Amino acid sequence: MLPMSDREVPAGPLETGSLESGPEAAAIRALLAFLLDVDGLLADHLHSGLLTHEARLAFQLFTRGPSIVKEAALSSRLSSRAFHELLHRMEDEGHVSVSPSLHDRRTRAISLTAELRDALLDRMVPPATFGPLRPSAPFTPRLVRNRGNLDETA
Repeated sequence: MLPMSDREVPAGPLETGSLESGPEAAAIRALLAFLLDVDGLLADHLHSGLLTHEARLAFQLFTRGPSIVKEAALSSRLSSRAFHELLHRMEDEGHVSVSPSLHDRRTRAISLTAELRDALLDRMVPPATFGPLRPSAPFTPRLVRNRGNLDETA
């Protein structure tokens, strides 16, 4: 798979410098990336993942930005037919948009719709009463094992 900087798709909402690029969005991206890793680990060892296929695709698009359909299909762990059915269903429901790539009209790019991206941001950012997220303490498996304060370094 090509590095994100080499893909021929438009920049994602978190790469454009918009409001979603703040510390809250970075913390959400880290959390979703962690969930995707756990889901992959469970799928590899238990043959059953943690996330639904819809959630996996939405989380991948949120954390990585827009993706080429072929790359998303390969990482989905679904058959080609099942992936395209999922993609069409999510597009019909207004969760993702599919458009020709800006650089190569032969390929199609998938991206989250603004509505789903905003819903993820709204629901995953903690209320102000809990205090700000701490970008200096990223969410890692080590923090889960410690079950302590996010400032712990042990």
